[in-house]
Amino acid sequence: MKIVVVGGGTAGCISALLFKTYFPSFNITIIRSSEIGILGPGEGLTPATNNFLRRIKVSKEEFIENTGATIKHGIMFKNWNSDGSNWFHGFNHTYNNFEDKDLFLKYFKVAVNKSKNLNDLDFNYRMASNKKINLQNPKEYAFHVDARKLVIFLENVAKNKGIKIIDDKVIKINFNDLNNIDSVLTENNNLFDCDFVIDCSGFEKLIIGKHYSSEWQSLSFLMPATMGLTCFLPADDNFYPYTEATALKYGWSWKIPLQHRYGCGYVYDGNYINAEEAELELRELYGDSLQVNKNFVYSPGFFKTPWINNCFANGLSSSFFEPIEATTIESMINNMDLFLSFFFSKYLQQQNKDKNSKVIQDSFNSQFVKSQLGTVLYLHMHYKNNRSDTNFWKSFNDKYHISNKEFLDNNLPEFLKLFNLNIFNKDTIKSNFWREYSWLSLYAGNKLHENFIDLDINDVIEYNEYIEKVKSISLEDKEDHMYFLNKIKNNKGE
Repeated sequence: MKIVVVGGGTAGCISALLFKTYFPSFNITIIRSSEIGILGPGEGLTPATNNFLRRIKVSKEEFIENTGATIKHGIMFKNWNSDGSNWFHGFNHTYNNFEDKDLFLKYFKVAVNKSKNLNDLDFNYRMASNKKINLQNPKEYAFHVDARKLVIFLENVAKNKGIKIIDDKVIKINFNDLNNIDSVLTENNNLFDCDFVIDCSGFEKLIIGKHYSSEWQSLSFLMPATMGLTCFLPADDNFYPYTEATALKYGWSWKIPLQHRYGCGYVYDGNYINAEEAELELRELYGDSLQVNKNFVYSPGFFKTPWINNCFANGLSSSFFEPIEATTIESMINNMDLFLSFFFSKYLQQQNKDKNSKVIQDSFNSQFVKSQLGTVLYLHMHYKNNRSDTNFWKSFNDKYHISNKEFLDNNLPEFLKLFNLNIFNKDTIKSNFWREYSWLSLYAGNKLHENFIDLDINDVIEYNEYIEKVKSISLEDKEDHMYFLNKIKNNKGE
């Protein structure tokens, strides 16, 4: 079977490699243009990448060597309440991983009641803030990578697995009588026959948008910052194994440590400032060593039907919200996994029987929509905080009230609707799509609670004892981040 991936980049490589993993005998071709280039100066990943690397048989050491990667144990959110406080969203590691919810909630209530975040309860926070790492559990760490090096590396892996990579630009899509794609024509007048197409054309949305006219669900009413400024900073040895996300006057800035430099940028609302003003604000934060890469504009949202006929869109060509929780690449992997592991085989069976496969496609598209709504809601809630220092923050918090937004009411976890610590119990701590601890970290970090409770002095004593235990355990037998990276370099002979 002939599979053509239109567009390269991270989405194209991931899609092709996963296709080859599920269907090794398929003939897979990536058609991408080196003239288009890659957007990101640095990329934060999630633990979903570890399973992907295992399946394409790439070790973490090889990955780090070739992508300029550093370790990531979570995200440090800085000054999101305009009071200088920070809160940490770590990967999958809190007290007993929620095995004893009653005990955790007791500690949670003490932390929130004392107007604190959950940092003290998080092993990963304690470890990462001391520049230590722990790579024993693949669910508890990820990577920061150079986006350009990542694509070069994944292309080399793809070539070694027999995937063809053509440096060319698709200029025409040819359809048959059933409105399926039967070939694509390139700028260099090459014609590629195909049985199935993966649209990874990025923001251009070449096939699923322009040719199939899938309905676009705009989410700009939930994600108001729709402009981005990407930049570089010189490398130093003072970086931590986490991403920094700093709230600014009209949006927020990311800072991602790589071995050879930092990638950083500003996601902002263009209704309040322009690119030049955004750059000035970034320079106030990072200094004059800031090197501007590019400015881009995007429309947050997703296609309601990313799979139409024999075309499936993945990556930026199907959806994009913003980079705040590094969901983009995880979404690429998860969507492709879901598509290939269950739906595509059923689709092939229907095709072989000359039956209509629309029911299968509709089922996948429905699940896709649910996952997109779950993701964007979690990202949206990062902007719900106590800031009112600029018109951007004041307007956002005045405009988006949970109680009068049907979209939010129907999708928020129950405990986020309560805002009442007295009612919190293990039955209310149930999440929609995102895991409970992620929601609770956000809840406490952005100080969403509106009341406090009378604390039992014994609970406070027990909480303080536990915090001392966390401090001790989180640093036992943990490796120094810089030492680990240097060890890989030395083994490579650098």
